Amino acid sequence: MKQAKLNNGFSPELLGRIKSAIRRTGAEIWDNAEASRYLERRGAKAAYIADGKGTGTFAFRENPTRSDVFEELIHQAQDRRGEIRLGDPAHEIAAAEKLIRNRKAYRIPNSETRETIRRLRYLRRG
Repeated sequence: MKQAKLNNGFSPELLGRIKSAIRRTGAEIWDNAEASRYLERRGAKAAYIADGKGTGTFAFRENPTRSDVFEELIHQAQDRRGEIRLGDPAHEIAAAEKLIRNRKAYRIPNSETRETIRRLRYLRRG
């Protein structure tokens, strides 16, 4: 029997396993109505709030896309390596490049990849 998919391409089971793995790293997940309002105010679809140790907070809307989840996981890894500098878009550029490079492995839909490419072009223009 085929697994049900959320409208973001994740099965509820896969998204649940990813969230469990995130929590095992010591990070928190904020995925309620308050998180959605926070993201709306920032004009963001998702966010990783860095703490300098890789145990920050993930903020997701109700049904995050594959790109949303994987990009924030990339940011968590950057945080663990000390690569996030507030006000410097280098970590956003690197994350977008990695998403594009690994789009097949992450099973990111073409529509999301096109959006990432547009955002990357914008970030590179400064």
